[in-house]
Amino acid sequence: MAAFSGKRPFIPGFGPLFRPNGRSMDKALEFAVEGGYIHDEGRMTGGETRVSPRDLEDLLREEGSGNKQYKLGQAPKEKAVDTAEERHRLEEHADETLKDGGIDPKTVTGDLRERMLQIMEKEAFATPAKPHERAIMEAGTSWRAETGELNLSLKTSQWDVEFPL
Repeated sequence: MAAFSGKRPFIPGFGPLFRPNGRSMDKALEFAVEGGYIHDEGRMTGGETRVSPRDLEDLLREEGSGNKQYKLGQAPKEKAVDTAEERHRLEEHADETLKDGGIDPKTVTGDLRERMLQIMEKEAFATPAKPHERAIMEAGTSWRAETGELNLSLKTSQWDVEFPL
């Protein structure tokens, strides 16, 4: 009970978790072990118990902080990640934030778009601004937002220098 810092956890539909005339922590621990919420190797092998009321307090604290606790082996299976759906969400998010930044998403195409999305995904960038910039820099080229073209030559007022790919 010390783990709750003087708070009295309340369970909707059941009332206070700790009651003046309630069971002891040792008895509650015994019920948790019997119910399959805590594994006690000693109990399974007939040896010395290796769990303490602290284990129960930890379990209750986790539950109280929003991490649902299940019987051992009974936790629901996590949903499989739909990679196509995740990719679609990433693309929609990238398009929205590019628009907000004044860049028409339709002009970010091909390898540039693919590299920008790859950087966003692998390095967990929340917005495409830096990945977009980095994808352009990695290509060693300049990019024209108006046309969406990669300009493969460096043009100055006096000469043109072509860069090989």
